[in-house]
Amino acid sequence: MHIEQTRVMSGDRILQAVPSGTAFRVVIRVDGISASRLERSGYRSKFVVGDSFLPTVVGPRTRFNAHGRYHLRRNLPLESRYINTIEWTYEQWNGKGPKQTITEFKDIYRDCYQRDFEAPPAEELIVVSTGVDLLLVSRELTPGTDSSDQIGHIVNVFLELFGSCEIRMADLAHLLTTPHVRRVNWTMLPPGSHPWPMVERLLKEVLNDRAPRTLNPILARQRKIESKNPAEIYAGNGGFHGYMAYVFPVKGVAILECVKFGNATYVFDMNWPTASQLSKAEVISGGLYRDRIIHSDGWDAKIDAI
Repeated sequence: MHIEQTRVMSGDRILQAVPSGTAFRVVIRVDGISASRLERSGYRSKFVVGDSFLPTVVGPRTRFNAHGRYHLRRNLPLESRYINTIEWTYEQWNGKGPKQTITEFKDIYRDCYQRDFEAPPAEELIVVSTGVDLLLVSRELTPGTDSSDQIGHIVNVFLELFGSCEIRMADLAHLLTTPHVRRVNWTMLPPGSHPWPMVERLLKEVLNDRAPRTLNPILARQRKIESKNPAEIYAGNGGFHGYMAYVFPVKGVAILECVKFGNATYVFDMNWPTASQLSKAEVISGGLYRDRIIHSDGWDAKIDAI
């Protein structure tokens, strides 16, 4: 079944076309995708058969897939919520002396609707081969196990990324792939010394739309973590674009920071290579982080304590 449209309302039409209990996959041929769309999706030419990656956010469906979404509870009282931290500059009189210009960080709180968080599906694309074609495919889907909404979501991710997709039976006509899927959602920066300018350049590429007064507090938090001399620094790829991971093996912790989405730093006490091979959904649903530190007053002291 070939699908070429903006989006589908659900997976009902697909379920009607697939025999009951028959596994299938959503598929796109790599050589049928333009170079710009491939790169935008998070796919890289260095990927090999068996690699799996969380697609890059390019629109509302991939955004929900990577970051989840909130549902407002308008029937409940408003709550005060931390929004972000800005750089604040003002002048202050110093007795009889000249005025002083003071720059400091200020936390912003607002009264907001209460909300419920819906975790991201975190559906990944897998690189496979049929021996003839190189494909990007979904995980194996089964009617009765996977709901119409789940199937519709995966199809919509493909449509948002590539504009079309196919539905094929799970074996993809004698699918050839590696027995172990290797996730490629993270890239380690060159080992050894990590000069701050290298990290800062990566961050500014992600935050190129931020005004200085919101950009500078974000960079200051990253600089604080980097100044503790992590043994390894990872930059997120694809749907993890905007994430940085700082690994401190002597302390037994890895600090994960998303600079573009969310307002907290996550601390892991598990083996980082193991954590980096989990899907985003597994990390969130499993509650695998040791601590979650909000980007508000007291953040610096908590990082020092860790």
